[in-house]
Amino acid sequence: MRVSVQTPFNAPAQANGVAILGIATCLAAPLIGLLLLRSMSRYQPPPMRRWAYVLYPVHSLALLASREALV
Repeated sequence: MRVSVQTPFNAPAQANGVAILGIATCLAAPLIGLLLLRSMSRYQPPPMRRWAYVLYPVHSLALLASREALV
């Protein structure tokens, strides 16, 4: 009987290129964000105040809409 090992990342463990690229992008995103913020010294992003509470649901709805449009 063959026992398969279950990992949290089954697709990358099977060498799925799209999954590996997605994980690499998620790992690189914070560094890219910091580099962008440091390179744009003239632009100061607004502080996260009350308007930021609207950002999360709007962002989630935009991602859902783009996923529905692509599928």
